[in-house]
Amino acid sequence: MRTSDEITVAMIHPPTWENDHEIFTITDPIPVEEWLQKVSKPDRELQILPYDSLIAEGHYDGGHVIGLHMDEDTFLFAVPPEAILLLAGLLPEDQYQTLLARTPKLATLPSR
Repeated sequence: MRTSDEITVAMIHPPTWENDHEIFTITDPIPVEEWLQKVSKPDRELQILPYDSLIAEGHYDGGHVIGLHMDEDTFLFAVPPEAILLLAGLLPEDQYQTLLARTPKLATLPSR
């Protein structure tokens, strides 16, 4: 398993995800701890996507695309499975539970 300083999150291109379910990063990946600090500010709201957002291949395989609402904008981020548990308290509880249920790879990750 990657260590937490190797776990990264990246902003992705929404049309590429929405049309093709492909991850096309539009920012360099950043460490998950840095991303969590940025998204946990009061004017920002994380939400799961209303449809299955499971990533099926590549660096983020087994993770999910997560939406960030800020002001009038929504940004999409590729979040690896190792970072899903770190979203507790940042997502509404019902969305967090739904995300856990949608993440089968969590069962195969070693405990931290």
